[in-house]
Amino acid sequence: MHLIAGSVLLLFLFSCASQPGILEDTSRSGVIVTRVDTGKQKISIFIDGKAAVYRDAGGEHKEIAPGAMAGYALSNGTHSIYAYNSNNIRSTVINFTINNDRHYFSVWFNDVDNKQSLMGVLAGRSAPVDSVVLREDRTESRTEPSRASDLDTVIKTSFTTISAKIPKKSTVAILDVSSRSEPDTAEFISEELTLLFVNASNYQVVDRQQTLNAVRTELMLQTSGEVSDESAVSIGNFLGANIVVAGAITGEGSQRRLRLRALDVKTAQILAASSEQL
Repeated sequence: MHLIAGSVLLLFLFSCASQPGILEDTSRSGVIVTRVDTGKQKISIFIDGKAAVYRDAGGEHKEIAPGAMAGYALSNGTHSIYAYNSNNIRSTVINFTINNDRHYFSVWFNDVDNKQSLMGVLAGRSAPVDSVVLREDRTESRTEPSRASDLDTVIKTSFTTISAKIPKKSTVAILDVSSRSEPDTAEFISEELTLLFVNASNYQVVDRQQTLNAVRTELMLQTSGEVSDESAVSIGNFLGANIVVAGAITGEGSQRRLRLRALDVKTAQILAASSEQL
């Protein structure tokens, strides 16, 4: 899409919700609409018959402002979209289906001042003067953000389950989640768990580098390559922690799960455990 003289760029993003809402995360799937005119007409977007609101640095808006970028959240499924201007002129209604993907649209008000310059954008298609035009351009797959969002949910749910039974003000050491087939995912989970415990402000969290060094030292004394409960308690004692959180990614396919446990260093008892499907 090329910007013509005096054009204005506007992006709309749609993702998963039950009705039009403001989308904060621009990596999610949805719809992008680009406005390419400079007319003074105010243009609004309607989704499933409802006026959609977008947010920019200036706050929330129902009408499209020049240069604005915005997002509207939608659920997966079939939806409708059209544009409306201040003279009560409506564009053609376009139906589209969201399926963890991103749809690209263009929108403009075709008045006398913009008619000649817009003919290039129309690429040979004519439109009546004084009309609001909405056109679908292309679709791109957006499956990975949805998977990332699912993993975030699993991590947060696991944290909620585990932390609920850990006494406040405890010193917590978070060991690396183990996985023989998904080391990058396991490391990501470990880092996110550490952030969740730190941001909870209810615990003293041992620095991860100290924890990693202690784990490496412990693993040099055994041959399994995995941290047992006994080793976890030993590492916790070495680090001066009251609680050690350990876990693993287990299983395959529908049996793939994130399993976490919180160990009391003094008693070696399991205070809490969680198991969430991945």
